[in-house]
Amino acid sequence: MRFKWFVLMIIPIYFLACRTTPKEKGYEYFSDMVHTGSKLDKDGKTVIDNKKTTGFEAFDLNVNFTNNITAQKPVMGTIPRNYKLYNFPYRGTFPKIDMVNKVKDAEEAGKTLPANALEGLRSVLSFNNKKKIITIDENAVYERGNRLYHTFCVHCHGEIGSEAPGLLASKGMAGPNLAFPPASVYPAGRLFYVITMGNSIMPSHASQISPDDRWRIVYFIKKEIEKVK
Repeated sequence: MRFKWFVLMIIPIYFLACRTTPKEKGYEYFSDMVHTGSKLDKDGKTVIDNKKTTGFEAFDLNVNFTNNITAQKPVMGTIPRNYKLYNFPYRGTFPKIDMVNKVKDAEEAGKTLPANALEGLRSVLSFNNKKKIITIDENAVYERGNRLYHTFCVHCHGEIGSEAPGLLASKGMAGPNLAFPPASVYPAGRLFYVITMGNSIMPSHASQISPDDRWRIVYFIKKEIEKVK
């Protein structure tokens, strides 16, 4: 019974707090947090109307900034929400895959992404940590790249430089040996792209391997190719 009376009391209070227009927010606390207080008219003269001013439009003149512009540029170093450091176009997955454009994308990645795996790794770490100077231990990069290669890659591509195919060769899913052309002459950026987006029957590993670890794998592959040469 008490709950019923409580509801009957709340409903009229709820409607009394409303207003007929979207810009009128009804009864409020801390009105200075809702109303801007001062604007500039088109002639650049300050207009103060704390009761009616309810926010700045994107192109309003604004007395709160020295340049009187409301739509300020983003702060240096900030990024949009959901921004991706590497944003490659999706070309489908096997068997429905656009290989013509996928090859073009891979070639473009080879030209535009860092030519050195360590530089690629440094760019990712700098992006994530917002630091200009990143110290990299090459031995640690190689060791982790080695472990990751033997976790995600060796079953299809086999040991780099070995004539033995990967374990999945019997299933018709063996990848090319990365120590021999054409894979051995691919730029680091193209190898990074293939790990990220996949290639032919090879699926994308972007959901399994972070961007920095992809560069570690590329570094390991390149070091192993040098040994074969």
